[in-house]
Amino acid sequence: MKKYPVFICIALLSIFFLRKIYDTSKPTNSVLDAMSIQDRNNYMHMLLADPATGQIPKGIRSAELEFASTLPKRHIAHENPYAKIQASENWYSAGPANLGGRTRALAIDMMNDQILLAGGVSSGMFKSTNQGLSWKKTFSNKQLQSVTCLAQDIRPGKTSTWYCGSGEFYGNSASLNGDGLFSTTDNGDSWQQLAITATNTPQTWESAYEYIFNIAIDPSNLNQSELYVSTALGGIYRTTDGGKSFKAALGGSGNNYSLFTDVKVSPKGIVYACMSSIAGGGGISSTKGIWRSIDGINWTNITPPNFPTQTYRMIIEINPIDENQVLIFGHTPNSGKKAVNFRGDIEWNSLWKYTFISEDGKSSGGLWENRSDNLPALGGEFGDLIVQQGYDLVVKYHPIDTNIVFIGGTNLYRSTNGFRNTESITWIGGYKPYTKRPYFDIYPNHHPDQHAICFFPNNPNKALSANDGGIFKTENCLQDSINWTSCNYTYLTSQFYTIAIDHATPNNSVIIGGTQDNGTYMTTGSFPSDFWEMKLTYDGAFCAVEDNRKNYYMSAQQGKIARMIIDDKGNIISKGRIDPAGGKNYLFINPFTLDKTNQNIMYVAGGQLLWRNNNLKNMPMGGWDSTAINWDSLSFTRLPEGESISAVSSAKTTNHILYYGTNKGNLYKITDADKGDPIPIEITGGKFPVNANIQNIAIDPRDANKALVVFSNYNVLSMFYTSNGGENWTPVSGNLEENQSGGGKGPSCRWAQILPVKNGTMFYVGTSVGLFSTSVLDSTLTCWEQEGSNTIGNAVVVMLDAREQEGYVVAATHGSGVYASYITDLPLKANSPELISPGIDTITTSTSITYRWTSVPNAVFYKLDVSETPDFSTVKLSRSLITNTFYTASTGIVVGKSYYWRVQAINSAGASVAPNSRKFSVKSSTGINEEQNAPTVYISNGNLVIKQNDSFDNMEHITYSLYDLVGNCYWTSTMNNNADAYIHISSYPKGVYIVVGHSKDKTWKSLFIHQ
Repeated sequence: MKKYPVFICIALLSIFFLRKIYDTSKPTNSVLDAMSIQDRNNYMHMLLADPATGQIPKGIRSAELEFASTLPKRHIAHENPYAKIQASENWYSAGPANLGGRTRALAIDMMNDQILLAGGVSSGMFKSTNQGLSWKKTFSNKQLQSVTCLAQDIRPGKTSTWYCGSGEFYGNSASLNGDGLFSTTDNGDSWQQLAITATNTPQTWESAYEYIFNIAIDPSNLNQSELYVSTALGGIYRTTDGGKSFKAALGGSGNNYSLFTDVKVSPKGIVYACMSSIAGGGGISSTKGIWRSIDGINWTNITPPNFPTQTYRMIIEINPIDENQVLIFGHTPNSGKKAVNFRGDIEWNSLWKYTFISEDGKSSGGLWENRSDNLPALGGEFGDLIVQQGYDLVVKYHPIDTNIVFIGGTNLYRSTNGFRNTESITWIGGYKPYTKRPYFDIYPNHHPDQHAICFFPNNPNKALSANDGGIFKTENCLQDSINWTSCNYTYLTSQFYTIAIDHATPNNSVIIGGTQDNGTYMTTGSFPSDFWEMKLTYDGAFCAVEDNRKNYYMSAQQGKIARMIIDDKGNIISKGRIDPAGGKNYLFINPFTLDKTNQNIMYVAGGQLLWRNNNLKNMPMGGWDSTAINWDSLSFTRLPEGESISAVSSAKTTNHILYYGTNKGNLYKITDADKGDPIPIEITGGKFPVNANIQNIAIDPRDANKALVVFSNYNVLSMFYTSNGGENWTPVSGNLEENQSGGGKGPSCRWAQILPVKNGTMFYVGTSVGLFSTSVLDSTLTCWEQEGSNTIGNAVVVMLDAREQEGYVVAATHGSGVYASYITDLPLKANSPELISPGIDTITTSTSITYRWTSVPNAVFYKLDVSETPDFSTVKLSRSLITNTFYTASTGIVVGKSYYWRVQAINSAGASVAPNSRKFSVKSSTGINEEQNAPTVYISNGNLVIKQNDSFDNMEHITYSLYDLVGNCYWTSTMNNNADAYIHISSYPKGVYIVVGHSKDKTWKSLFIHQ
């Protein structure tokens, strides 16, 4: 339930100015404290920013996706207990199949109303061919998933062409800017980025195309593909070649121009634009107001003299029957209609109607009507029209009866007289009419926060609605009480923050999870993707299931926790709020954990200190206030000002061991955390990144001394492992880092899970580019392989949970719902490679050796060892992370000694069984015995011929090798049956070569030129 805009580019905005404008009244002491404009942004900045610079690295999303494409993928099919899902991978979608995520882009194909296209703000583009009964994702994993707007080219012969824009300016919970426009020419089956709009910097604003509000196509221009784009921190951009090139048509790019814009084009090609008065940095836009153009080049400012002076986001709607009539609807602080939200905060919005009546179209030549006073104000806690400073805005004429106008903010309303007065206004979506806090309800089969309405071309009373809960359909939008049905089945766009399961009951399918905008959802079905239900409203945060589902714990943003008793059918028997009175400084998504040994105990991160409740079941139910009952603050856990507890984990031990970490990279452990006021021990690792955020501490359920700590920031080493309770820590992020220092294109790691399986342990980590696993932690050589590359893909995996008994693992993503798998075995090791050269008992005169071996399927990289002893007890050379099948080095090699070498294939199962080693010797070129009667060496027909010589006894036992002058060995073999030997050298590089042969005590060499 997003209630305030979130600006990604803080540097370009004056937060102080915005807050000054917005805060027209003081927030009341309500159930849900007013969320600061920066709360969510501060939380994501804490998770992601490079601690050294304090900034999210420029271009990191594109960079990490590029890096992710180089990481190894696992394709191991485990038996799937759900027979209707069989794939090459063992991860399947667990839904929620009935829950959609925030959707701003929605359209119906004008040629075939069975075809719907929609885009999630962090989920990419989807297509339905059966009016929303099911969906297929049409964006690839490599494409930026933030879709905000959509337009079809409705010109004859062009209807298979669509455009969509990226970059959500308000409410962005994925902390990403956009990356331009995308187009399709196959009716939405595949999408390509318009190169001119690509910035590849979706973490840093530097282009007008990083936030796109709307796209409008001129249907009257039959000779050119004329397209308009409205952008944030910019203006209106125009192309006449389908997006190959753009020019600024109105406004520009940068702080001097409008933060908010919109554009629409009439059937005859008349272009209307809205430009907000507020500009970047909190200034006044140099191109503000309402504008009209007949050619997209020359513009007339048609803003009426009495129009609000402060304008933020505004949108345009053109009458589909009479294009001379236009509606302007938006957020206008201190002007228009005053509305009051459930917190008591005041908001001002305006609705104006413009009618064109003269050629110049100026305000004096057009008729303006201010209909703002007639906007819905139906009272109660949720009845007024609230647009949340422009976060949710929609206005739409009915396609046939244009006296009927639909308008939306948090709720959806309908007026049958175009809001000419306050009569005939009906509340038809969003919150349930006249619901109240704390456990407020939503309109049946609908959702608050409206973003789009579409009407079916063959039945204008049939409509689609898009909002923060996805997509909904009605067969009759004119009913007094509208019957909505969900169109979210397989529209996997929900944005999870957290996930939890029952850890005690084998084969139990209960999953609960906290979501952005959609509260906390739960499924009890045997097939989890079938149906989920909301159990707690607000933004869903941390949650937990007591063993055997005796109690459920769910929380909302900023630390509000509820305890619930729910039966096996999902019915809530009782509930009540239980977070500690006196708690403060909670994180936006605030961690808590149940004691793994005694689940009647809870530990809660409370900003600078921990809270503990020793008797949860004795907490009173039914209320919605924080409480002091059974809560103790643990005074010795208090942190310095500015440092917050960011992760809390309980170990399954009789002495109640608790680990907790902070947003400054410090880690602590408490023994006997259930008793008194315990004193924590700091166990921060010496190589931990300074001032980095500890997002998660995964503890081995069999041994509390084994733990994996996850740092979420970019440009730091992401994971450290201890096997002795924190006395020593080893970095284990391995190939998830581009550089061993932690810098570069490596992803943000979010959550780890340690899962005991048959014959070993599996380690999982959720990252900003998907889910990865390994069964061997080998310091910086740890090999992580991607799980579910064709299902989870590169979605942001924010949290994991697992049940040991049957290896059940669930993964929550922010934008693609939940995935699950059953993991019972370790991955298979790769086979050992065959060694090629140096060959058996090779003698070389160079200390620079090229080692060669065969390629091995399923090997991620190779490890080369060279030793003076056959048991490799002392290693002279060891190299890992080798991705080729050869390696040249002189390290550790000296003249006059013999060596053994071996190569192992590495993947997430660890190293292959070591192959048989081979021995070679390095001798001085002057120490080789020259034989006067050595075999003759010559080139014939592309072959090097070694001619037998009777002076050598038993030619069959001669071993010969071919070297270049730097000692690289190209061939090694043995003379057979006293016959001449042949080496095919035509494919070898031109140059000088040496043939060296030896038999018993005789050694010879021969020099020749290959040219």
